[in-house]
Amino acid sequence: MKQFLIIILFAFIIGCKGDPGPTGIPLSGNIAGSVVLYDDLQIEYYPDGVTVSIEGTSFSTMSLKDGSWEITGVPAGIYTIRYSKPGFFTIKNYTVQFVGGGTLYLEEQRLGLIPSVVVSKINVSSVDTLFRINVNGAISASSSKYRYILTVFSKAPIVKESDMSFDYQIGGIVYPDSVNFSTYHIILGNEKIKHGLKSGDKLYATAFVLPYFWYGYNYNPNTKKYEVTTSGVTFSNIDSVIVP
Repeated sequence: MKQFLIIILFAFIIGCKGDPGPTGIPLSGNIAGSVVLYDDLQIEYYPDGVTVSIEGTSFSTMSLKDGSWEITGVPAGIYTIRYSKPGFFTIKNYTVQFVGGGTLYLEEQRLGLIPSVVVSKINVSSVDTLFRINVNGAISASSSKYRYILTVFSKAPIVKESDMSFDYQIGGIVYPDSVNFSTYHIILGNEKIKHGLKSGDKLYATAFVLPYFWYGYNYNPNTKKYEVTTSGVTFSNIDSVIVP
């Protein structure tokens, strides 16, 4: 009797692996989630009209007024989900593993409005003895709220276009009723290894205003690079610095 129960249990476990059906076609199912929209002062918008698409496929949909969305009939696979709306920063959700056979609910995504305020200038420098990279700059207009700045660095000369990738980034803050900002980051050995940098490397830098502290760029785990994949973003001048 015990042997019979063990055989039945083993068969049940094998049957739960989610193998393809009898035709050999991978299981399909649905991918769903929700989005939220913010303006550049962190005020929430109605989140309808966001295009949610699966890169490399024809699958796409639009978010509803409550921000919800669902894509049906998706085969099992590993996907990149793209969220976009004109005038807002594009966000991507990389390496989404979908096994099919049901509905996968993804975490809420936040898209920020492209600010009308821009970074008018930056200056970057390094301090060898402190292993520090400094960023100083200014934006085009002050505000009653905080503004968030992202300075991005690339080992290759920067060409300003809608799809840009970078090796390193430093965040900064412009305080209320001010236009100037100053920030720095200490780049030690582990940080250099993580981003593929070494002392003496020349980095090119440019900056832009984020709609919120992190809602304007993506980190791609496949390429290990930061990405800005939004058209209409205004970048500052390009400066350069030597890695300390």
